[in-house]
Amino acid sequence: MKIQANDCSTCGIFQMEPELADGATTDIVHTLGPDVFYFNNPNFGPPPLPLCPAGGPFTPSCTPVPITPRVNFANDITKTFVGRDSPQSATKIAQTGGSSTWRVASGGRMGGVFGEDSVEVAPPAVARTSHCQAQDQVRGKFPVLGFPFPVPAAARITPN
Repeated sequence: MKIQANDCSTCGIFQMEPELADGATTDIVHTLGPDVFYFNNPNFGPPPLPLCPAGGPFTPSCTPVPITPRVNFANDITKTFVGRDSPQSATKIAQTGGSSTWRVASGGRMGGVFGEDSVEVAPPAVARTSHCQAQDQVRGKFPVLGFPFPVPAAARITPN
C-alpha cells in the first residue's frame, strides 16, 4: 500500500494505492469524524446545465462536461469546509451518512480532496492501474458550483 499525503496545498489530502501481487482488489472504508456527514450536493442535480460551445467560454451557466450527481462531505460548523472522495479505478460498494466503502483495483487509488476542487465540475479521473499520481488535475479550468450551507436535511445521506 502506497500512501501519499503531500498535496495538501493543492486541496488534496491523501491518496492510497493498493497493489497486490495477485491482482486482487482492496476494500477501503472512509469513515468521517463525528460532526462530518456525506450529502448529495443539490448544486450538481437536475436540471442539467447546458454544455458550452467547444472551447468555451466556460461559466457557471454552461459547462464543458456533463454535470453528474455529486456526493460531498461537509459539517454544520463552517461554510468553507467541503470535500469529496476521489477514486480512480475504484467502485463504491456502500454509502452511509458517515462512511463510504470502495473496492479499489490493484494499482488503482483512493483519495480525498477538499475545497474548491471538490465542488468543481470536471471530468472523472482516467481509469488507471499504475502511476495514479494526481497527473490529470484540471487546475481551475471548469466552473465551481459550490454547495449549500447549511446543507439541507433532505440532501444528507442517512443513516449516519
